[in-house]
Amino acid sequence: MAIIDPMQRWTLRSELLRLVFVSTRLRSVGAPLSYIAVGPPGSGKTEMIMRGGTLRWVTTFSNLSYMGIVNALPVLQSGVKSVILIPDLATVLGRRADVGRQAVATLAMLAAEGIGKIAVGRTEKDYRGVRASVISAVTEQDLTNQWDVLSQNAFLSRAFLPTFDFTMDEIFHMSRLKTLGKLRHLRPFRYPAGIRARTIRFPERYEHYVEDRWSDLRIKNADRTFAFRTMETFKTVLCCAAFVRGGGTVIKKDVKVMDRLWPVIEDQYRRIGG
Repeated sequence: MAIIDPMQRWTLRSELLRLVFVSTRLRSVGAPLSYIAVGPPGSGKTEMIMRGGTLRWVTTFSNLSYMGIVNALPVLQSGVKSVILIPDLATVLGRRADVGRQAVATLAMLAAEGIGKIAVGRTEKDYRGVRASVISAVTEQDLTNQWDVLSQNAFLSRAFLPTFDFTMDEIFHMSRLKTLGKLRHLRPFRYPAGIRARTIRFPERYEHYVEDRWSDLRIKNADRTFAFRTMETFKTVLCCAAFVRGGGTVIKKDVKVMDRLWPVIEDQYRRIGG
């Protein structure tokens, strides 16, 4: 069934983002989830992602460079912070081409295999595979203009790119609800008290569910290649749903979360091809 109501579309994007924020708190995931909100100016992208800016494991950068990332690595390595939030990805892309490419390549490593030994000035430091989620927002125009930069090191294929395609009338409606204090979907993210890193069991009976979803994408997008990490991403979504629910094992309730989010997830892979 097509999702028409703007609040439904907003809620799904919000629910996926909420899971992304906790993906770095799980010991059992293959790689953390990342999230790049895409849409025109004024569509609510930044307001959406900033809802998690006050979480204790999130570090926010208003203007990010390669050295800014390097300077954040010690606190990321310590585990105190595990999410990098960039309100506007254009602050990275708007730099000199080589500087922007270097920053994006480093973000791609953070969001995948992790950062090990890198040059810092005249010395080399080993960060032992430190990883982090990358959460940001970008306009359609910047995404198009900088596609080759953002695509390097498979950065885009390591992140969800939910489309913020709200009309001005819909934005006005949601803004009015916010003014009236009725839009709970714009409040800061909250999680169960005492949330701490742990391992989530992934039962074998859900392996087929993930594989079937992966096959669905391959059938609908036959001309695209979906990497093995796509299945790992689906597993991570399910584990994150269990984590937010407060459980230690993925159950049917978490699969229903995945089913509910599927239109947003599928749109992501339709855009970049996995």
